[in-house]
Amino acid sequence: MSTPFADDSLLPQAVPEMPVSPHGRETVLRSERADWERRAAVARDTQEAMEEAQALLKGVIDANYLGKCVEGEQLFGMFQSSVATLADECRSQAIRARVLAEQCRIAGAAIDETDVQGAKDLDA
Repeated sequence: MSTPFADDSLLPQAVPEMPVSPHGRETVLRSERADWERRAAVARDTQEAMEEAQALLKGVIDANYLGKCVEGEQLFGMFQSSVATLADECRSQAIRARVLAEQCRIAGAAIDETDVQGAKDLDA
């Protein structure tokens, strides 16, 4: 399992105190960085699982044990095609998960930076 933060820390970095809403502390702004880093960690774990599944599928059907008859050859071909399609889908999902992890990391950093900048602007 990956650590929940891209910088390998277990706790969120310190951020400036968020401004308090005129409506009270229950409406205090808070950073979403930790949530986005957790999402990125789950996406990275998914990527690893999909890559492992793809690797496991490579050797599933190496030989035709169904016989040299017409039906055996056809069924063996269909099995090979199905397994190849599944392996391709695992590869595709791994790529999507990698992209999603990066997008989550970027979103968390952007939101965090916006929160920090907003707090600075309010203090100014």
